[in-house]
Amino acid sequence: MKFILWALLLLVFSTWFLGYKYIQMHAEIRSREHKILLREARTKEKITGLEQEKENLEKEIQETDSELNRLKYQG
Repeated sequence: MKFILWALLLLVFSTWFLGYKYIQMHAEIRSREHKILLREARTKEKITGLEQEKENLEKEIQETDSELNRLKYQG
């Protein structure tokens, strides 16, 4: 009878310990996923900003080029 009680106690403790480890592992995985999603969002935001900057620079280049051509043919 004592053997069965010790076996049940061991089973309960093992189940609790495995559940604790599972929850801990799950929280760590969620934390990593969150960090990855934040990094992706920041990267997308940077890409969007860089694309906008590229468009602005291309417009400035076109304006400078057209002004240069205008001055070239004027003088």
